[in-house]
Amino acid sequence: MQTQAFGKGKKSVYDQVAKSPVARQQLSRCGDNLALTEEVLEQLFAFTRSIIYGDNKSKTMAEARAAKWRTIKKKSFIRLPPDNDSLRQHCLRANYLAYLVRHPSLKHHPSPIGHGWELVGGCCRPVRHTRPALPMHLPAPRPTEEGQEDEEDESDDDDEIELLLSREAIHRNRRIQNVARQGALIQTDTDSQCHIDK
Repeated sequence: MQTQAFGKGKKSVYDQVAKSPVARQQLSRCGDNLALTEEVLEQLFAFTRSIIYGDNKSKTMAEARAAKWRTIKKKSFIRLPPDNDSLRQHCLRANYLAYLVRHPSLKHHPSPIGHGWELVGGCCRPVRHTRPALPMHLPAPRPTEEGQEDEEDESDDDDEIELLLSREAIHRNRRIQNVARQGALIQTDTDSQCHIDK
């Protein structure tokens, strides 16, 4: 799983896993099968929230992102947990690598394409995300009445983090749009399996 990029060294994560039977159970099925099931994916998401980010209250990555954002005094996107789409791709890659390690007798490695990697210009590269970081069209804000604001604050917390604009997200969306215009868009189905249209 992701460690150093988010401020935790591999040793501290290893120590936490060694002490926690829950964390060991969450990681135990990673790499059992080449196809990553939703059940295993949810366990990996829970592991990331609890062990990597120390958030035992949040039930989704969006909640974890929003909770972390509220606690950061000097706002920065670097320390935020990944969104569901990016973490799904990372888990697909981790599962693929764990599968290869757990099955050393394989005579031929299965293709990594569709397991968090894509083929671009004849080279295999990681898929960082399959959806734009920001919606293509943002809805216009609705006027609220005084009594509605408190009720809507709780429901807006989940969506709040997704609407934050950053320079990196804007550039990433522009790159996605440019790739789409060039006709080399990678389409995904509901299982986030990558297919390349040529």
